[in-house]
Amino acid sequence: MLRPPLEVQQPERVARLPDSMPGGMVFQAKLDGWRCLAFIDEDAVILQARSKRLMTDEFPEILPALATLPAGTVLDGEVCAIRDGVFDFHALRSAPRARAAAGVAVSFVAFDILADAGEKVTDQPLQQRWARLLARLRNAPTGLETVMSTGDRDQAEQWLETLAPVGIEGIVAKDLGAPYEPGVGHGWVKLRHHGDTLDAELLGPVGPANRPTALRVRLEDGRELVTLGLDHRAWTQLAKDLAEAHDTPIRLEVRVTATGKRTRTEFVRVRPADA
Repeated sequence: MLRPPLEVQQPERVARLPDSMPGGMVFQAKLDGWRCLAFIDEDAVILQARSKRLMTDEFPEILPALATLPAGTVLDGEVCAIRDGVFDFHALRSAPRARAAAGVAVSFVAFDILADAGEKVTDQPLQQRWARLLARLRNAPTGLETVMSTGDRDQAEQWLETLAPVGIEGIVAKDLGAPYEPGVGHGWVKLRHHGDTLDAELLGPVGPANRPTALRVRLEDGRELVTLGLDHRAWTQLAKDLAEAHDTPIRLEVRVTATGKRTRTEFVRVRPADA
């Protein structure tokens, strides 16, 4: 039986959706949620973040729905919060009681199954795993669902361009013939919205220690940039994250726009290391 901690498979970033993959392709919506493995035991549900940190107590809203699945089932997916019909990542960082008071609905959106009623299925091709997942969640209760998926590349492109306002971050294309392999790539690639955010590592604040005016960041391609000025709310949250991070790198999302010879870098938000 699979038990935590487990390393997850992660998509490799690409500049365009692929035209083909060796085993055929499926395209899935990249949601603005918190990556999560769900382990269903005989008497409990265990939630694990991408970093392998256990976070069961942080999302009690989804535990009853997951508990309806057979013991020995392990799902890969994302915990998502929806407020007024829009995915709200920031709500996931709030306390459960605060989410309930604000009318935020939390659900587990599954995109893979690693074990089915005690049977490990990671060596099976995605096409078989996806069929198993659909069958297992066919009559799932509220709070547990499968991710939006299509085999039509044109439809995936349409999702990419039209669903950004509701919180769809991009599209993940997956090789239907590939097994589940921990690490980056192995048949999974992701494309985010044109002009959407980029991942970056915080190098340090710029300006007065008690009220920085900007941030120095390093993008995944190695470029080091300075963001635009910070507003008070953004700095207050960032200061809290800095105090709690200790020696752990802080991940940010930034938006980079090139205009002529100038590059404009805008701080968007902090993203937890295990989200």
